[in-house]
Amino acid sequence: MSVISGGQVVHPLYLTLGNIDKSIRRQLSTHATALLAYLPVDAFTQVSDDLERSRLRRDLTQRALEKVFEELLVASKEGLVVLCPDGRYRRAYPVLAGAMLDYEEQGPMAGVKRYRCPKCLTPKGGWDNGNIGLPRTNADTLEALHAWLSGEGREKADRLELREKPVWPWWANIPHMDFAGCIMPDFLHQLHQGMVRHLLNWTAHAGGSTTIDRLFILMPEAEGMRHFGQGISRISQWTGRESREAAKQLLPIVASLDGDEWDLDFVRLTRALLDFVYRAQASRMTDDDIGRLDEALADVHKYKGVLVRMEIFNDNSRFDKIIKLHMLSHFSPDTRSRGTPDGFSTEGPEHMHIESKQAWRASNKVRPTTQMIQFLQRYEALRLHRARMNAHLGLPPVERRRKSRVVYGEDEEFVPQHQVSAGHVASADGRPRSGLASTLEGIVGDLAGEVDEGCNDEDEDGEQQHFRGRMRTATEARQHVVYPNPTLSIALKPTVGRVRGIDIVAKYGATDLVSALHVYLTKLSARRYPSNFLPTIYHEFPVWHRLYLRHEAPWFDPEWPRRDVIRARPHSDDHDSAFDVALLIHDREKFGLHRYRAARVRAIFALPRGFEHFCSHPLVYVELFTPFSLSVSPHHSMHTLSHLRHFDGGRRSAVVSSLDLAAACHLAPQIKRLNPDLNLNTRLDMLSVSRYFYFNHYYNRYIYRLVDYWRASRASRSMAREYS
Repeated sequence: MSVISGGQVVHPLYLTLGNIDKSIRRQLSTHATALLAYLPVDAFTQVSDDLERSRLRRDLTQRALEKVFEELLVASKEGLVVLCPDGRYRRAYPVLAGAMLDYEEQGPMAGVKRYRCPKCLTPKGGWDNGNIGLPRTNADTLEALHAWLSGEGREKADRLELREKPVWPWWANIPHMDFAGCIMPDFLHQLHQGMVRHLLNWTAHAGGSTTIDRLFILMPEAEGMRHFGQGISRISQWTGRESREAAKQLLPIVASLDGDEWDLDFVRLTRALLDFVYRAQASRMTDDDIGRLDEALADVHKYKGVLVRMEIFNDNSRFDKIIKLHMLSHFSPDTRSRGTPDGFSTEGPEHMHIESKQAWRASNKVRPTTQMIQFLQRYEALRLHRARMNAHLGLPPVERRRKSRVVYGEDEEFVPQHQVSAGHVASADGRPRSGLASTLEGIVGDLAGEVDEGCNDEDEDGEQQHFRGRMRTATEARQHVVYPNPTLSIALKPTVGRVRGIDIVAKYGATDLVSALHVYLTKLSARRYPSNFLPTIYHEFPVWHRLYLRHEAPWFDPEWPRRDVIRARPHSDDHDSAFDVALLIHDREKFGLHRYRAARVRAIFALPRGFEHFCSHPLVYVELFTPFSLSVSPHHSMHTLSHLRHFDGGRRSAVVSSLDLAAACHLAPQIKRLNPDLNLNTRLDMLSVSRYFYFNHYYNRYIYRLVDYWRASRASRSMAREYS
């Protein structure tokens, strides 16, 4: 952990139970994953030989883990009596079933050489086709190590491609543990920080860093997606979050690249790799889903040769050094044997590092081990006591945690005003208090306030009103096809209580507000009213700057409900303008994405006072786009669309019910079809400047999974018709 400095470096070790649901395990506030130990780290700088220094570092970690799991070794053999949820006592035999490790940790613990797979025996140079070799077994590895360490020879170790200067592994004597089989897929390091980072580097090499930065800057903003206002080349420290946000926008950018030496197979490679990343994150998979995951991986290997043709790689031998590309081949078999990979991501432990550093911060940094142990014991006792008090008093469980739960030491950037120093804090009676005591005192207050002070970012607009979705009919339910049917949530109090129609036209860009509103009200009432009986441009409208669409989790991704935010906000001194794009119900008779139309929301409003009898719920003024293309490109597989215009070239718009909004979406401009005279070095509203767009279904996980589901459903229906 980087915060622990001065030669006192540790690796935190966490433990969780396999029978805890993964949705619970992901919530850090549930404490379903516990800090088990701090593993010591030593650089052994006094040792001059590199191989020996590496052996000593590995041996230190192995012996520390062996000590930590001594009791587990006994319990696995003899069993232990545990209290079960039904109130009965049973003898249980705990087994280590999974290890969530980065590759830098997998290789040394498995004892294999660098750039070798810790799970299978695929030889060097055998990763070109994406196949996996025979699985490594504990028996073979331990037999080879025993022969080498006892002086019988290293032939078996060389055949298994084990490391020089071997050490005896900590897992050697633990019953029923298959270490190679315990290594789980890892989203954070293998996908987001692994292959996505590789893909970004390849893209920058192929298109040029300056060009890629400019395309990221030109990408339209959307709620929930980071806008890289200065490009990506200036990012010095990449985290999983940056990689995820860049991946959301990458395919439209790659599809916009062009040149004499450009190869369209690079677009196919990008699409295949992103498809794998998104499909692998599903919280539920069927055999068909795993099959499509394998298809995406097969396409990655099919098109990866473009990296050599475009001279990004010198030859195919470069692929043998991308261990994370090979590890993708293990996702499917690991999913079949252990469940979907979203239950094994190292993102949870990475976030837990924040809490693991609390004990260090609470100490005075002088011989801190005893202080850290005492802190953790007291902290856990306080947390358990608070949980029992909540249960006794009937208070709801803590679902969210406060951002700051300890008094930070002076080695951190943030120091609360009430803190006097890291070592001594004045108590109420004026006597100095130790840093540990004051920290625990602060935690008691924080624990007491957790229930009442949960951070709820959904209540930004105060109290809300909710409208249940009306998009799913009985006929659609019988068809067993999933479509968005969100609950609309909007603040009871408008953002701006009274805005004249003429100001909505000028500030919000709702240029055809009155005529579009008259058309909507005429259709709604089934009778034609004189214009003086309808709202005019001089009436005052209640206006909101955002609304929420709350989606239930679909059956094919049950762990991830979705909340979309639709913004319609003009420019002000405090913030830039934001007018989001949403899917608008268009034709219920069509299948999948084609039943919707993209629309840019320009204003969210209600009818003026005196006209409420026409409509009681909020309305939206939208700028319309053409229907989505019936076919997609074989290269990027994104639907295309454009501005819907009148014969005179003006934008077509409409006023519709806010209940007709199905989901938020993202449109990316087709840069190659922009006006060549356009100055792209200025800040532009690309949703207005560009006329042609890609429907970017990689915008968020919910939209991607829906589009992927619709395409798979259409394919299966077509196949069923062929065989009927």
